[in-house]
Amino acid sequence: MQKDTLAYELILLEKVLKVSLSDNLMRKTGSSFTSDSVFLPGVSRSIPQSNLPSLSENLTILDEILMERLSVPQTPILIYCSDSYYLTKEELGKEWSVTTQSQRKILNYLLEILVSYSSLSLSEPEMFPDQFPPLQSEGIQLSSQRMLQGLEKISEEFLLKMVAYWEEQNLEFMQALFQAVLVQLWREVQNKSLLDDPVRYTQVFKQLIFMKPVSALFLHSELIDWNWNGLQLETQSPLSPYFSPGYFPSLQSFNKIPGLPPPNDPVRDGINRQFEKLRSRGEYERILQKLHGDEKQYAMVLVDIIKQLMKNDMKKTLNWLAGAVVFNAEKAKLGSRLERPTMRTSSSEGFCINVLDVLLQLCKPFFDPNDPKAQKIDPLYMLHDKKMSKINETPICTSLEKLPREDKSFGTITEFYFLCAQMFHYGWNQIRQNYMDLNRILNQLKGKKNPAAEEEFKYFIKIKLCYDVILLDSGRNSMLLQLCNLTMNLVVKWAGFQGTLPLPPPNPLLGILPEHIVENISELLIIILELQPEGLRSLGSQEILNLLTFATVVLSSPSHFSNPYLRAKLVQALSMILEEGIFGDLHTLINLNEVAKKYLLPSLIIFYVDIEFSGSHSQFYDKFMYRHYTAKIFAFLWKFEYYQNQTKAQEGEPFFARFINMLINDTTWCYDEGLKKLIHCKKFNDKRNTEGVTPQEEEENSKEEGYCKYVMQQANESIGLLEQVADWNSSLFVSDEFGDRTAAMLNYFLALLCGPKCLELKVENPKHYNFLPEEMLGNIIKIYLHIGKHEKFYQCIIKDERSYSGDIMNKALRICNKRPILAYELIQTFEQFIQRVKSTSQVQQSVEDKLGEIPDEFLDPISCELMRNPVILPSGNRVDRPTIVRHLLSDQIDPFSRAPLTVEELVEDTDLKERINAWISERLNS
Repeated sequence: MQKDTLAYELILLEKVLKVSLSDNLMRKTGSSFTSDSVFLPGVSRSIPQSNLPSLSENLTILDEILMERLSVPQTPILIYCSDSYYLTKEELGKEWSVTTQSQRKILNYLLEILVSYSSLSLSEPEMFPDQFPPLQSEGIQLSSQRMLQGLEKISEEFLLKMVAYWEEQNLEFMQALFQAVLVQLWREVQNKSLLDDPVRYTQVFKQLIFMKPVSALFLHSELIDWNWNGLQLETQSPLSPYFSPGYFPSLQSFNKIPGLPPPNDPVRDGINRQFEKLRSRGEYERILQKLHGDEKQYAMVLVDIIKQLMKNDMKKTLNWLAGAVVFNAEKAKLGSRLERPTMRTSSSEGFCINVLDVLLQLCKPFFDPNDPKAQKIDPLYMLHDKKMSKINETPICTSLEKLPREDKSFGTITEFYFLCAQMFHYGWNQIRQNYMDLNRILNQLKGKKNPAAEEEFKYFIKIKLCYDVILLDSGRNSMLLQLCNLTMNLVVKWAGFQGTLPLPPPNPLLGILPEHIVENISELLIIILELQPEGLRSLGSQEILNLLTFATVVLSSPSHFSNPYLRAKLVQALSMILEEGIFGDLHTLINLNEVAKKYLLPSLIIFYVDIEFSGSHSQFYDKFMYRHYTAKIFAFLWKFEYYQNQTKAQEGEPFFARFINMLINDTTWCYDEGLKKLIHCKKFNDKRNTEGVTPQEEEENSKEEGYCKYVMQQANESIGLLEQVADWNSSLFVSDEFGDRTAAMLNYFLALLCGPKCLELKVENPKHYNFLPEEMLGNIIKIYLHIGKHEKFYQCIIKDERSYSGDIMNKALRICNKRPILAYELIQTFEQFIQRVKSTSQVQQSVEDKLGEIPDEFLDPISCELMRNPVILPSGNRVDRPTIVRHLLSDQIDPFSRAPLTVEELVEDTDLKERINAWISERLNS
């Protein structure tokens, strides 16, 4: 019976230790058992010639068996013992296999000695001089390297048992060992990208952090020094290197010297190798999906690490997260841009995007604005949290006095939200800015026709691909959209919005909150619309309605949202959404949102005016870009009668007159500028075909062509808007402010298109320059006809001595009869229009002949024309009311004294008016 028990115990040992005990041992123990397992050398025994007790009665034999097995050269002791421990636990769980106390006793004892021997193999490595892997180090460094080699493959339970063993037997060694392991891990993960499989090291770090003794040891060190900058945090903190891996090229990649080989960059080259031999769009998407999957897997390991560290020491961990944000505030400055490189003192893009990914996951539980947890976000955080004192951001409303600062503590929900919003700006938004810089560099190179520029172009395309990988991550973009949806709801609430407009006076909170939390919403929408518009389909109808509410509130409240570019970027995003048609019937969604339905259009009209005076050094050119986007929204809304009527209702508002004034100004300037550039391009093409041109001239002409196309596009849109407004608001264009100007503008462009110099505009492929002469002529004639319903307009037309010509109008009519520019009915109406202009001109000429020379005191000092409604300015000067009102629409100052001036300050000069009327009556009746 004893022999049978021993035999079965030996079977168990063979199974869990994965060895074949020698026949010699079997014979010496008196067992008839013969093993058919695979024999491993080095496990033969020399047992004394005597009757042996069973192994369960003399466990020393088991010690000897295990010791001899572990002494086999090249044995990876940690892994071997961990595997054997797992198999032993597995056997213990089989009630049908382990049936006696004797068997249970031997397996339990085996669990103990597997732990102790593996622990001793590190604390006393000289006991097993031939263990694997052989290393050159000594002492604690040797033990830590062997520990690190085995950590990836040993079970968590086994590791915890080893820790418990050391805590009891050799605490000082354990602390020294894990300190050395942490240092080696830190070194291993440094300077690795996501292409280097850093997750293996980070998983090991996570495994260690989840053990309280190691976590306590790790947190005992300083994670952050508040005197550091972002670069120092990333390179010196024991936690930071795990956040560095990414897909970004090195800074050296941006310092390529033209004509020389590119600097070495494994990340740049590794990313590009992934996409070298694409055969289909689907293959491109699969590679992206694989890269994004690896990125997400890595981020989730980091999330687990941060959560575990917060369980052990919330304050230290939050301080580190806050430092990762605060120390990188400089990334939002111009000096950090690729086009303005400076010595880097901030963290890398990979570090910042990993921190952002972690913060997004921490915010995920309260992304829903209606969740009670989201209601706990305290807007005073940026003012009162001590960690944020180093950040000095421009607030949403700059006119408010700042509230006094005092140190306060805040809940984790508030901290997570604001840290995430800040890192969104410093991290993701900086990546977007770099991407835009790369596009500018590529556009500049693309216009150069030389081999060196072509090589540079190919090189920067490789760098751009690294940024594409990041910006096309639909998973991250979806979470950012959720963050933005939460922010939109919070901002309108903090601004005082309660379902209707206008808002109450600006809330002091708007003087605390950084304006970038508004700006980044637009920037995210724009970049997604440019690169991956289908990514917005993840938005639900409620989120779209939230966006419409948010946009309407911001656009309607310039006194609350001081920076006009906050509103400009929102207009750009809305315009691009309309153009892409992402949300199907957006008109229906706007109508479902009562706030947007009532206030969006008026707020766009106000914005169109306000962007003229943004205060930026580039405001003159910026305004055309943003008015271009506004025009697209107008064109969309004005298809519907409700919004046409809503526009008509604005006619009596002062800002609407300024809107029409800006529209006329833009149309006049853009067409004038565009046609001048068109003439330049025509001359250049003629020179190219006859004399030839230099590469430098080609490059310069390329810029001129681009500029010409840009301003002509703006002109086409502006005159298109004028035609629409004049169709159902024609009376506005015969007012004193606009009658003469509108007529002069139309006459001028008609003369350019159909007058003696029209051949100067005849270029090959005019559409290439966005020059659409027939469409332009059609719009001009339609505007003539819309406003021609009013008799007064004919006076305005013939009053324009510079450009009006009956012959030119007749030529325009002949062109329309030859080409499909206007419908037949409109051509007939235009013919009648010309006749009325002619008859009005004849009558007017008779009046002018009778008036003769006008006395100087009756002449307007600005227009040099007869005044009909003279007014006195505060400066004492007298001008005709229409003249000064037109001036004030563009510039609200007295043209003589340069003092501020409004229409309300004008005083009618009744005495002068009576004398002018008496003089006119006398002349006409004489």
